[in-house]
Amino acid sequence: MKQKYFVDTNIFVRFLLNDHKILSLKARGYFSLADSNEAILVSDILVITEVFWVLKSFYQYPAKDINFIS
Repeated sequence: MKQKYFVDTNIFVRFLLNDHKILSLKARGYFSLADSNEAILVSDILVITEVFWVLKSFYQYPAKDINFIS
């Protein structure tokens, strides 16, 4: 049975910004596990909303540049 991980705002932000030596590396590790089909990542729409808000308000990213769908 695959391990399940809940991905919170911090994990998404560290992964997207790659701005913290240790935490960004750990965040990439979770996504690597999922990419190699070794784990399942789950989250919530509230977390996604908070990621948007953090990127826009704290990190000053323009809303038009925050795109979760590629």
